[in-house]
Amino acid sequence: MSIDYSQVDSILLLGDSITEMGFQPGGFVQRLAVVYQRRLDVVNRGLGGYNTDWLLPIAEKVVSNTLIKGSSKIRLVVIWMGTNDSVLEGMPSGQHVPVSRYKKNLLAMYSLYPSSIPTIFITPTPFRHDIWRDRDPKVTAQYGEAAKDLAKELGVGFVDSQKEFKGKKLEPLLSDGLHLKPAGYEIVFDAFMRLIREKHPELAPERLPCALPSWDDHDMRDAGYKYAMEREAAESSNLSKQE
Repeated sequence: MSIDYSQVDSILLLGDSITEMGFQPGGFVQRLAVVYQRRLDVVNRGLGGYNTDWLLPIAEKVVSNTLIKGSSKIRLVVIWMGTNDSVLEGMPSGQHVPVSRYKKNLLAMYSLYPSSIPTIFITPTPFRHDIWRDRDPKVTAQYGEAAKDLAKELGVGFVDSQKEFKGKKLEPLLSDGLHLKPAGYEIVFDAFMRLIREKHPELAPERLPCALPSWDDHDMRDAGYKYAMEREAAESSNLSKQE
């Protein structure tokens, strides 16, 4: 029996360290992987420290390789950028990207793949300015507005992180004043899943079939038994030839 794992379709995540760290227990990516297990693979392309200028050429390679060389399909693209783009101009990190170019970069990422593939933007989350002095909450909010405006122009979904976090104390939600604790990721994840069920119900986990058969599937069991017998016969034949 041959099981081709490359046939499992995927969700592609493009982002910075908040996405990259989302595979930690209780993280956004880890939660997605759990609810979509055996239905869609979750491909994490979050790159810590990156802004949209730096991510765009890598995203182009990731998407083109998947679309051209991959046998599975991208079923959903999630773009969660802006935290580093919104670093204040002139800071030593050199991460600042003007908001106008940030919006153009998001559009360029969106344009890398067919419009038939759904896209969801996630806006940058709030942070503690008393710890991260190289950023300004009002400036970061402008980048969130730019991402939302683009999503509306394109007719695609978005998660408004600023709105979801509004009125909540940040200390229990942030690990270092910027990156998210599980409780912070949970807020984004819950909003994301609500959006999936409202805008893309066909991609809700409960609506997707398992990509691989269950352990008690009779056809799978019969095929597995046949494969085992054929392999044993081949091994016995090879041993006989060696004697």
